[in-house]
Amino acid sequence: MKRERRNKQEIERMESDCRYYLMYNRYDAHKAYDSMIKDHLLSGNPTPYYIKGIKDFIKIAEIMKVERQEKEREKQQKEEYKEQQQNTIDKILNISVESFITAYKQAKETGIEKHKMALCDMATLKNAGELKEKFITNYYIDVCRQYQLI
Repeated sequence: MKRERRNKQEIERMESDCRYYLMYNRYDAHKAYDSMIKDHLLSGNPTPYYIKGIKDFIKIAEIMKVERQEKEREKQQKEEYKEQQQNTIDKILNISVESFITAYKQAKETGIEKHKMALCDMATLKNAGELKEKFITNYYIDVCRQYQLI
């Protein structure tokens, strides 16, 4: 029986079955295909008509490889971002009170009230010895960058 095109549900079932066997066989398309054939032969069931052959396994294996690479890349980018944030926070924690006061005076001249408040908060916390990592927000980081403290 020659079948024409697969419909959407058959493609989804094919992809699901292929992913199952690929994950079980560590993303090796040939081993996964052989495993599927073996399972169906041992159970006495015919192979699913919606799986056209090894080419489906190869195609899904390539898709899964790209997905894994994207996940690894995203994970690496998140780690790099966290590291950059931590480095920036460490720099802010090492800024002297005098630097905050100088930046506050610059903000006073420009007249931006929010910047003055942020710099005043950081200078006060630093002077009291209470400037900690948990108090430093992205807004404080942006203000420090704008006034070239970091």
